[in-house]
Amino acid sequence: MFRISVCVVICVLLVGCALPILAQQSATSANEVVPPMVQFGGVLTDTNGKTLTGTIGVTFSLYKDSQGGAPLWLETQNVRADKSGHYSVMLGAASSQGLPAALFASGEARWLGVQAQGQAEQPRVALMSVPYALKALDAETIGGRPASSFMLAPASSGNSGKGPKAPPGTITGSGTADFVPIFTGTTTIGNSAIFQTVGGNVGIATTTPAAKLDVKGTGDVRDTLTLFPKSSHPVLSVHGTALSVDHTGLVTFVSGQTFPGTGTVTSVGSGAGLTGGPITTSGTLSIQTAGVTNSMLQNSSLTVGAGTGLSGGGSVSLGGSTTLSLASHACASGSALSALPFTCSPFATLGANTFTANQTVDGSLTATTGLSGLSSTVGAYGVYGNNSATSGVGTNGVFGGTASPLGTGTVGVNFSSGGYGVYGEAKSSLGIGTFGQKGTGISSVGNNNLGKVGVGVWGDGGTAAWGVAGSVDDGYGGVFENNSGGNLTLYAYNFDSSGLAFFAGGAGGGDCEIDTFGDLACTGTITPVVAINGGSRKVALSPIESPKNWFEDAGSAQLVNGSAVVALDPEFIQTVNTQMDYKVFPVPNGDCKGLYVSSKTPTSFEVRELGGGTSSIRFDYRIMALRRNYETVRFADHTKDNDPSKQMLRRGQPVKLEAQRQ
Repeated sequence: MFRISVCVVICVLLVGCALPILAQQSATSANEVVPPMVQFGGVLTDTNGKTLTGTIGVTFSLYKDSQGGAPLWLETQNVRADKSGHYSVMLGAASSQGLPAALFASGEARWLGVQAQGQAEQPRVALMSVPYALKALDAETIGGRPASSFMLAPASSGNSGKGPKAPPGTITGSGTADFVPIFTGTTTIGNSAIFQTVGGNVGIATTTPAAKLDVKGTGDVRDTLTLFPKSSHPVLSVHGTALSVDHTGLVTFVSGQTFPGTGTVTSVGSGAGLTGGPITTSGTLSIQTAGVTNSMLQNSSLTVGAGTGLSGGGSVSLGGSTTLSLASHACASGSALSALPFTCSPFATLGANTFTANQTVDGSLTATTGLSGLSSTVGAYGVYGNNSATSGVGTNGVFGGTASPLGTGTVGVNFSSGGYGVYGEAKSSLGIGTFGQKGTGISSVGNNNLGKVGVGVWGDGGTAAWGVAGSVDDGYGGVFENNSGGNLTLYAYNFDSSGLAFFAGGAGGGDCEIDTFGDLACTGTITPVVAINGGSRKVALSPIESPKNWFEDAGSAQLVNGSAVVALDPEFIQTVNTQMDYKVFPVPNGDCKGLYVSSKTPTSFEVRELGGGTSSIRFDYRIMALRRNYETVRFADHTKDNDPSKQMLRRGQPVKLEAQRQ
């Protein structure tokens, strides 16, 4: 929103002197009359209150009302605003005709709007009364000519009465003092129904008005009647009654006033189930404790149906209860209840033996199958284990084990889409859905976390095996997906400082590894890929390889009389050791005798021109400094990175990695 300071003055038309001069000039040519214009000034700021300066295109518009409506006139001028945003223009200067006098012919107020280019229009301001003198200029002419161009018509020669006869068109008639006159004929006047007292009160159909406007009789308003109260005066007051509207909008009714309908509301009582009444002035109705009964409700009961495997239920009133029970199930000989939902399935087998219902089955750790379950029923399970104990550690729903070197503790086969070969679910927040373990002893790392974190699948390799293995001929050996903004998709951590946290290799013979110190080492290249041509291409850049850990920075500076002191970047200093010698390579950008580095400090260096030169040219420079904490490392030895134990790891053989780093 623009804020402006408004100063409106007459530029051309001054009531005391301009009108007579214009009347004299009209005898020559209308083209010699200066177009009517109005001087206007203000201050321009943008929507944030910042001053606008310089040359700005500004549109000035005249409106009938202070808000809304289409402009009656507008023009655009290039405004020159000073450093404080002040400007001054001549409204009408953009046209040879100036401001149209017809805009002020009705005598109504005119509102000016100002809108700078690219900004919203500022709040409109009312023009002062001076611009309406433009209409007064038009009143000084008749048909565009001054009064001096005309002469009075001669008196009629047919006057036979006493005295001179009035010229044709002379207004005659009679009237009474203080009445507003009205034309009773073409050239005659008389009294109207409007009367004005010496004190300024105006009466209609009354000669004794008691207010500024006093109407005797009925009155009609054909459109909206808007009242503007003064100070705390009432907006509306009807005499003879107590009906009034005060300046705050409060309506007061006559005493004993009744309304259409059943009459005046004197109190509100409490109905069935409610409390708080009767209310005569104000109050609150509330529902009584146990005030709503089932008989008051349209639907006072619900029906509970017994699903598959359940019995009981039926219609239950609100507040009532019912019981659902497990239905009685019986299976034919040779089959038993499997799992929810309860179905009859063939008995599972223990080895070659059939076991009966309710028999406790303990899979023996032998080379043969400990426990095998098979179900051909849709939705049933081959083996279902349910441990309902909520306390105790180490209890299991299903436990499978094998003593065979190549055996598997639990095998699940699934032929349907969307099903599971093996399904494990942990109801506890710290439980494990499916747990796979190599050997009889859990690893020390796993033992530290057991019971402290809940997981879907946990694989533990014990003391010397793989915890989880994924393999595939054509696909992904392992997939990890995450939809969390605050957690990692893949987390790898090695508690042994001499081991590796991450290793990746392939059939091409190359590999990359990250050790527990965060060092990344690759047998191939580490290549940054950069997008060019607006992202349509991606190209590889080769990094600078060096026996030592050099960090680089570059910049430009200016010689003054042959010398310049350049400060090192404070953030760059934090990454390198400038207490040791660092390298600076200055390159001049103009003709000189040559440049050399005259001194170095931990925070800056000085460059001078050879031979005592006094040039003042710009130059570029490149800095090489050793990485902090890696100052003595040169040709770091990675000979043992490809030892036989690691080759075994690449071939998929389980090995111990404790001694890989010396």
